[in-house]
Amino acid sequence: MGLSTAQLRLLFITGRKHNIELEAQQLHADKLSLATQEEEAYRKYNEALDATMLQIAYRGSSGTHRFVDANYTSVCTFNPQRVKQYHLFNNQNGKVIVPENVANTYEQYPNDKYIFAWAMLGLTQFGEGTASHGGQYLVNWGPNLTANNVMITTCFTPAEHMVYGAYVYGTDSEIENKYKEACDASGNERTKLWEEFRDLFYAEYADEIFIIMNYDKADLGTADGKDKIIDIIENSSNYAGNMLNDDMTWLSIDEEFAYYVNLWESIHDAGGYEIIASNYESGEEGNEWFQNMIEAGLISLKELKGGICGGWSDVNIATSIGDNFFQEVPDDDRAKRAEVEYEHTLDVIDRKEQKLDTALKKLETEEKALNTQEEGLKQMIKDATENTFNLFS
Repeated sequence: MGLSTAQLRLLFITGRKHNIELEAQQLHADKLSLATQEEEAYRKYNEALDATMLQIAYRGSSGTHRFVDANYTSVCTFNPQRVKQYHLFNNQNGKVIVPENVANTYEQYPNDKYIFAWAMLGLTQFGEGTASHGGQYLVNWGPNLTANNVMITTCFTPAEHMVYGAYVYGTDSEIENKYKEACDASGNERTKLWEEFRDLFYAEYADEIFIIMNYDKADLGTADGKDKIIDIIENSSNYAGNMLNDDMTWLSIDEEFAYYVNLWESIHDAGGYEIIASNYESGEEGNEWFQNMIEAGLISLKELKGGICGGWSDVNIATSIGDNFFQEVPDDDRAKRAEVEYEHTLDVIDRKEQKLDTALKKLETEEKALNTQEEGLKQMIKDATENTFNLFS
């Protein structure tokens, strides 16, 4: 090999050794990145092992509680098996969080909590009548009832009108006087007194109103009066074929009816609602959304006090856990998923690390070979240079 060729080869070796050094630095950086990924995977795995899941109490056998995973559906929709009834509201805007079917029904009956509740139960057979007086109903059936020269039909649903005529008018002075107070008033005062009257009316006669709500009123004629209504109510089993829902009784729906009346009031008082996304209502995604939102303080629960117009009370989750209405348990499913994911991540990291080690080993071998060539070329150039000087000396 000539001297010039040897020098060119030496320059190539020097350049290649610099490239090897850069490649090795990049490979070491990639290995360091893998180590960071492994640490992060281990952190997530430990986090999952420590994770808990919020659960809510349902009635179990022998008076004991059974617990189900807490999500919107399991906590905030009416369920008679749940120990307590709740609704959810957004802490940021104060709106009540409801599913789409509740929102749609509220939009239909934004001015009448009782009609809203009946509609949520599927009882929407209100009979003949026209909407009037702030969303209430005028009724063209029944006895010609008056109070203080005001038609008693004003603002009644058909079922309410029938029950009033059969049980209150001329008989129950307390409720009748409350109605007359509303008739004598005007404006906001009349609205307030009318609400008080209906609350009192429903507190006393909700069972009777339900039976007539559930009765197929197409079977009633204008000639039928008080005696027929009383007979339907007090001997409802004799009219099974005329009921819209034969398997529905007041005892089977009274709690649910009260829940919807109170829910309407809560939506009304909050100034509206917002609809929960369907993917957050239940399932794993729903469980995670519910717990994260509760823990972040973005949503809060209110507990139904009980009864029609009973209202709601604030819920402290920590206290409820102590009272066994909620509980936190290890999230075993999340831990199992995290374990599988962690092992998979380690396997991927291990394979990548093996490839990096192979590449580093290859560079190391190449570098050693280049070092050997470099030493030989340097020696050859040195010997050639010395021979040249000796020739001219």
